[in-house]
Amino acid sequence: MANRMLWLLAGLLFLTGCQPGLKAPVADIRALEPVNLQQGLFTVQLKLHNPTKRAYRIRNLQLRLELDPQLHLQGATDQTLEMGARATEVITIPLRRTQMSKIYWAGFFDRPGEAMPYEATLDIRLDGERSWQQELKGHLYKVPGRRWHLRG
Repeated sequence: MANRMLWLLAGLLFLTGCQPGLKAPVADIRALEPVNLQQGLFTVQLKLHNPTKRAYRIRNLQLRLELDPQLHLQGATDQTLEMGARATEVITIPLRRTQMSKIYWAGFFDRPGEAMPYEATLDIRLDGERSWQQELKGHLYKVPGRRWHLRG
């Protein structure tokens, strides 16, 4: 029985990447800005906070953002990011529109109201095969005088 428990514990440590005590960074979308509207290119500023006492290296981030059931953006960054213990970083991820035309987007941005709800899925991959997936929800707000710019 004790042997079985040791094997089970060893297997669990292997599945968790042999890095006990690590927690996913706390993520928050800070801004969404256009790069090229004709091509549907945007950037998103993402704030990450490492809540643990251990540093780690993020190898890849992927983000899928839905501003409306039919307005989707997605993108990824392969830049390595060193997250120090209890550190906070703001990174920029390039995004591409995946659905709908620019005309629909124009109507979306011209609609009344300041708050735009969003749902997002963030995939975080560390060195050593450890990964997390987070669901983010919140609101982005129109920036006065900058039609296509949103802030968190």
